[in-house]
Amino acid sequence: MNNFFITIGHSSLNIPDHTKERINSDAILLELAEPGLIEVCDSFQNKKVIFDLHRAILDVNRSRNNIDPKIERSYPLERGLFPTGDFQGNRIYKAGKELNVNEKNELLNSYYDTFFQQIDNLIGSNEYSFFIDIHLMNDNISSYEMKSERPDITVGNLGDPDGEICLNRPSTTISPKKARDIKSLFEDVGLSCKLNRPFAGGYIMMKYLTKFPCFQLEINKRVLMDSDSSMPNPKKLKDLKFKLEAVFNKIA
Repeated sequence: MNNFFITIGHSSLNIPDHTKERINSDAILLELAEPGLIEVCDSFQNKKVIFDLHRAILDVNRSRNNIDPKIERSYPLERGLFPTGDFQGNRIYKAGKELNVNEKNELLNSYYDTFFQQIDNLIGSNEYSFFIDIHLMNDNISSYEMKSERPDITVGNLGDPDGEICLNRPSTTISPKKARDIKSLFEDVGLSCKLNRPFAGGYIMMKYLTKFPCFQLEINKRVLMDSDSSMPNPKKLKDLKFKLEAVFNKIA
């Protein structure tokens, strides 16, 4: 399986010490995060690039200038580079305790830039053919995304529901056929799977769209945990790891 590497951008629960006392107690940070992915992938021999900061503090799957390249407009405040709210509309920080410009720049330099430099270094090594950007998606459907029932797995190549090129994009990150083949592999291990719905890929995918093959893997939290704001269920974690290993071996 060593011909690809893995990126994990939202699994860390790390909150810098200087911000902990400034967090609003009503904010549901665990629902924002995607815990357990590091543990799911820990036995895989693939190289991993892990963002070691809670996405409520800084979301690495957003552009550095906070402009969504898909629509060329700023991300919504609650979904931006430095989020201001959780999925339920609660403010992340206490009033007047938000990050200042200097703090934001320090986090960008220390965490954000390092994450992407690691990816660029692996690509530049010429040792890998592609990478997989792995995320968890909430099972409960939120108000800001499609309201159709979510599958166990979504494979994203920045295309349409058949994996084909969208009209407003120059290409897909992997070919439509490969995307459909990967979808079939997940179905073969008993997981329901859709292409590009509800998520086709975020900024990480857009950044490498025409530069290096990759695809986004969204795993429904119900496959790994008992609720969207809980920690992984050990039995589910073991079962998911087994299924992922079977699929990854075939993909490789």
